[in-house]
Order: sequence, then structure tokens, then C-alpha cells
Amino acid sequence: PDQVAVAGTDDVAVSAFLCPALTTEQQPFVQVGSMVVETLIGRMKGFGASTVVVPTQLIPRESTAAREGMAAR
Repeated sequence: PDQVAVAGTDDVAVSAFLCPALTTEQQPFVQVGSMVVETLIGRMKGFGASTVVVPTQLIPRESTAAREGMAAR
């Protein structure tokens, strides 16, 4: 664990209970789903493609070096 950092996605509930606890990225799935539907409807109406950036949140836990003062870097 001191030589390898592991991170996951989706911030599933079990991530916090693993040993070591898994660092994950939390994603707003409801917002993503809404944006997908809006984009598809726009495309069907003939609008051009667009780029969408969805904010995510890093949840640092013990599986990465961020656990000991590294998060501020």
C-alpha cells in the first residue's frame, strides 16, 4: 500500500469500508442523465454537437497518498 495508489470511480458505498478505504471520484449521475437527454433532443432537432463538462468531486481516502497531507498539493 505504501508504493501503489489506487482510485476508483462512482464513489460506491462499499469504497469507504474497504481496507484500505478506496479513493474515488463522485459523479452527479442525475445531472449527467439530464444532460444526455437534452443533448440527444438537441441533436434530433438538428442542433450541432456540443461539449459538456460535468463537475466531479474527488473523495480522497487511504488508498492514495492523499491520505497524509498530500491533498493540499
